[in-house]
Amino acid sequence: MSNVNRHWGNTNKANTRLYKIWSYMKNRCNNPNSSYYYRYGGRGIHYWYTWENFEVFAMWAFNNGYNEHLTLDRIDNNKGYSPLNCRWVTTREQNRNTSRVKYIEYQGRTQLISDWARELGITPATLHKRMVKEPNNKDRWFRPKEMRYDTYGKSKCSSR
Repeated sequence: MSNVNRHWGNTNKANTRLYKIWSYMKNRCNNPNSSYYYRYGGRGIHYWYTWENFEVFAMWAFNNGYNEHLTLDRIDNNKGYSPLNCRWVTTREQNRNTSRVKYIEYQGRTQLISDWARELGITPATLHKRMVKEPNNKDRWFRPKEMRYDTYGKSKCSSR
């Protein structure tokens, strides 16, 4: 009995989360009608030829840390889905590994906008607004949250 069958027994594999991940991966790479094809198959992103077979993909998944709380992530987003370029990560980790994330260098350190914002005690949206408002003044972007006081002398935090 294969690891896949041992894991699910007589359950219909097509109803499992792992099967859906595998199916969506194939669809993004192969189907020009997929809404995400332009970011995958349209850019030449394909999957490892043996992963055409779900059982082969599932055996790799179980042997490489798959669980119901993790997502399939390509380490290098310019390469395809393969055992050497894929891993199982949390949604938060995966969101940090997309072509849409923006890294900013400041005073010799490079971090994501969300990491800088957390360090400054502001929201990523506030940092982004500062960047748009003063695109050439990084020192203004990176000032920490300021303390402001209302008319009764109570402190209010401000990110302006």
